[in-house]
Amino acid sequence: MKTFSRFLTIGVGGLCLFSIGNAQDFGTKQAIDSSDFYIFTEAGGTYVPSVTFSDVTASESFSLNQTISGVLIDISAVGTTQVSNFVAQSGVGYNFLLGFGYQINSGLGIEIEVGYSQSTLTAASYEETGSYAVTGTIAGNNVTNLSTSGSVSLSGRANLTQIPILVGLSAQDRSEKFQPMASFGIGICPSFFNGSLSSASGNLGFTATGPAITASGNLSSEISEAASLSSSTAFPFAFKFKAGFDYALSPNTSVGLKAWAMGLANSNFGDQLKSDIYGTIGLNAAFKARF
Repeated sequence: MKTFSRFLTIGVGGLCLFSIGNAQDFGTKQAIDSSDFYIFTEAGGTYVPSVTFSDVTASESFSLNQTISGVLIDISAVGTTQVSNFVAQSGVGYNFLLGFGYQINSGLGIEIEVGYSQSTLTAASYEETGSYAVTGTIAGNNVTNLSTSGSVSLSGRANLTQIPILVGLSAQDRSEKFQPMASFGIGICPSFFNGSLSSASGNLGFTATGPAITASGNLSSEISEAASLSSSTAFPFAFKFKAGFDYALSPNTSVGLKAWAMGLANSNFGDQLKSDIYGTIGLNAAFKARF
């Protein structure tokens, strides 16, 4: 996330400087063509470095009647579990978009774009601590309280689909065939988890106490997920920086290459599953036509 933040800061600063420089020279430079309206499309790869979720407190109950490490545990527990450092990892995905622009002057345009991207999440992890009231016995001794702590890993498969809808400004030097550009846009990005990350494993220790016993051990083979990713939807605020170039094939058409970074803020997927901010980056081939 630090790398994403630095890239975004440098890019926004570059866009501001580029726009100011062009504003001073818009009256003297001549664009290759004078068409005011244009459409553009892009497609390429995308990557979500990680999605970090806010801490979750969940009510939980479970029963256990197992022999663990040679000790018979027969308990029923009711309490709360605190989940922290909940992070999902993603692989490389794909994206494409379609946009429409209007050339305000020779170097500055206003644009609307709608995109589609999909990445696959196959793993997640979190830290868990729990506190429970207990009825039952451990090794034949009554226990009344149970605490747990440790790390849990989730596996499975969930697709993260994003549909950004953005409005922004694009600054571009169109005086030559090679045309560097930078843009910044804001909007909304409907986001969907489809699938499930819920198969739990890890290292979860416990301490149980009763009138005549204090026992500790490991529940690694008996872990059930206190938090999971399943099908859900969020509508975060989105902001996107893009930089790259176009190469004019004719007065009205061009191809190009664009690198971009998009931030998603306040993603609320429901059931306490929230992410304050995470980022998506990508590299796209581009085509633009003016008319």
